[in-house]
Amino acid sequence: MLDARKRIVAADALAQKLLGRSLAELEGQSLEELWNRMGAREPDPVDRSSGGCCPVDVHSRTWVMPNGEPRHVAVRETTVTTAHEGCTVVLLAEVAALGSEYATLLECRKRFDAFMRHLPGVAYMKDRDGRYVFVSPTFERHFGHPPEHYVGKLDADVWPPEVVQQLRDSDAQVLESGAVVQSTERVPQSDGTHYWLATKFPITNAAGEVVLIGGVAVDITEERRALESLKELQRSAQQRDRLADVGAITAQILHDLANPIAGLSMQVQLILRRAGRDPDRPVGELVQSLGRLLSEVQRLDVLLREFKDFAREQRLELRPVRLRPFLAECVTQWRPVARARDISIHTELPPDLPTVRADPDQLRRAFDNLIKNSIEAIDRGPGAIWVRSTIPHPERVRISVLDDGPGIAPHVDPFRLFETTKPYGTGLGLPIVRQIVEAHGGQIAYEPREPRGVAFHVELPRTGPSWPLPPRMSGE
Repeated sequence: MLDARKRIVAADALAQKLLGRSLAELEGQSLEELWNRMGAREPDPVDRSSGGCCPVDVHSRTWVMPNGEPRHVAVRETTVTTAHEGCTVVLLAEVAALGSEYATLLECRKRFDAFMRHLPGVAYMKDRDGRYVFVSPTFERHFGHPPEHYVGKLDADVWPPEVVQQLRDSDAQVLESGAVVQSTERVPQSDGTHYWLATKFPITNAAGEVVLIGGVAVDITEERRALESLKELQRSAQQRDRLADVGAITAQILHDLANPIAGLSMQVQLILRRAGRDPDRPVGELVQSLGRLLSEVQRLDVLLREFKDFAREQRLELRPVRLRPFLAECVTQWRPVARARDISIHTELPPDLPTVRADPDQLRRAFDNLIKNSIEAIDRGPGAIWVRSTIPHPERVRISVLDDGPGIAPHVDPFRLFETTKPYGTGLGLPIVRQIVEAHGGQIAYEPREPRGVAFHVELPRTGPSWPLPPRMSGE
């Protein structure tokens, strides 16, 4: 034991043996001066770069005893507060006596320290109360403070309030779930806001209880900026494609409007002539003419509304959507229409169908269109439609709309603008559906069914759209 001046005041029998001196010879001597007189080699640090996880100094020294015998001793110095305030307890242990396990432990510790010093990100451990018990030396490189600035402190002691809450939330998830949690954390730094991809995990004791929270984080700011740039480029490309499509639609609409407008003009002139020549002409004939007139107006209205829907950019208002009740309600609305044509609609929706982040209004329009297409394809029953859902991946959900109608001919691409087999179809419905699905970060594909019919499959990410979009599903 050393006093406040680092002079020896006590030594047990093993310490006397390792130092080769009696207690009387050791008392009152400075330990550092003793090392020098013994020719003890400079300390080989073990825990000096440990990030402050232990308030001790552990190193090893080597010297030669008076009889020529070498000694290799592990030295552990711990400052304690006792009645002798400021005393230092020095523990000596001969490394050779500890066996190969201790030597291996020392080597592992050195490797760990080297790994922590060269870590591309940062690493840390907290206790259950959220106090840092270890931080890697790389904290200083990224955040400007050495490890000892953080050890023993809470998040609120070292981070701004807006950072503290997100750190606490992810810590709580680890403690509650006992599982690995990954999150993106925004941290203000001297050169602006940085984004860190943090992975936190539980550290348990022998009883399996979570006693510490471990964490590793990597700065992904540059990757995020690159992703944002890619996202903007993709938006620009989509905007150019949309403008090209709008040009094609405009030309098609001008062509499609010519005949209905001419027909409307002729119907109006005919009604006026008949009414002028014969005011007593039966009302029924006028009603028939007006009915044909109304039919043309309605067709134009559908064409113009679908053109407007396709031409405008999809701006989503994302919020949690519980898929099972959402799809059930959608089917319920279409059942009377289908029943009137002798068509049944069946659902196969598992009870554990997840919640997704989506725009419910836009998503409803997409599935309304798919169900409506199936009804119109069957036209008159008996016929059947199925709405099914599966979970092909933990992060994605698939919704399928199937029917036993006539199917789609091999040469027809239903997603091509103006591609339609319906007498009064616009050829814009499925392109709009595809636009909505892809705006959600999803994919849509179709495949023929045997012996007849078609199946449309929509896959959506559970967490909402992400950029860049994934490759389209096979079969599209």
